Amino acid sequence: MLNKQTRVQADLETARKSADYLQDESTAELEANIANLEEINRKVRANLDKDKAEEDALEYRNQYRKLTEEIEETRKSKRELLDHADLPLPELSIAEGELIYKGQKWDNMSGSDHLKVSTAIVRKLNPKCGFVLLDKLEQMDMVSLKEFGEWLEQEGLQAIATRVSTGDECSIIIEDGYVVGEEMTDAAVSEKKEWKTGEF
Repeated sequence: MLNKQTRVQADLETARKSADYLQDESTAELEANIANLEEINRKVRANLDKDKAEEDALEYRNQYRKLTEEIEETRKSKRELLDHADLPLPELSIAEGELIYKGQKWDNMSGSDHLKVSTAIVRKLNPKCGFVLLDKLEQMDMVSLKEFGEWLEQEGLQAIATRVSTGDECSIIIEDGYVVGEEMTDAAVSEKKEWKTGEF
């Protein structure tokens, strides 16, 4: 038993002596290597991201170029169609996608010219159309109204139109909701009086 104890004590002493000779090794180099690896990985990821971004940018540039070409082709076709359009009035044309009548763009045309151009376009789009409904004929003076009427006849069109006027050119004059010159029944006279007094 004593021998066993002596051996254990000797082993313990040897172990203590060996531990005294042990030295902590510095981990600084190991930590530097790990940090270096992380930096390399970061740069690799950044390069991969840059490559992907460049690929995406190239793809978007190609798409943009293709779409631009398609738009230009569509515009060219549209211009060609407009240039060769069969327009319904002698002085009507198209420039840069805008209607021009007697040298004026739509925004600068008179109200009477708007009516003429609109009616002519409707007639061109639907040649079977026999009549048109028109409003605001008061925008035409008597000369323009006469010319417009002649054009309507020439085109075989009839117009049902409104014109605010007290002149002889109007075939039916409506005043207070009733045709002037027609006899009113007692009920109509009563209704007119009620309307004038504001009783609804």
